[in-house]
Amino acid sequence: MKQCNNIKLQGFTLVELIVVFSVMAILSALGIAGFNSYNQAQKLQNATIDVVSTLNLAKSRALSQVKPNDIAICNSDDLKKYEVEVTGVKDYRLRVHCGSNVDDVYTKTLPNTITFVNFPVSFIFPVLTGGVETNGTITLRSGSTDKIIVIDELGGIKIQ
Repeated sequence: MKQCNNIKLQGFTLVELIVVFSVMAILSALGIAGFNSYNQAQKLQNATIDVVSTLNLAKSRALSQVKPNDIAICNSDDLKKYEVEVTGVKDYRLRVHCGSNVDDVYTKTLPNTITFVNFPVSFIFPVLTGGVETNGTITLRSGSTDKIIVIDELGGIKIQ
């Protein structure tokens, strides 16, 4: 005599599995899109802070009359001013003016997805004045988001 075990096999149907994986795929896609948006916002914020840092460096070096050690033109000439110049869609540089000579302290490039909107533009910080010769704004753009840096006539630098 044969004994039958009444064991019920339990599991998921194909339809249930498809629904679960579809929901997981949709949630993953939303998460990735949100992360990319956050990542772009952080890149724009970091690039803006880097430009503001360069402006503050020019201002503080002009106020304290610090000459760059590695630039030969400043060894014998008087330090006149520092300049931050936006030279193109992605490039900006810090320049030093000693006597009638001008030289780059450094040049930087923005990340791939970020551009300057208004260029060319330069901001000049004369020695010992604490202000700026040319005030104005610098606008950085990433997609449809803008960050505006305002340089006022007293040399104040703010992010809007």
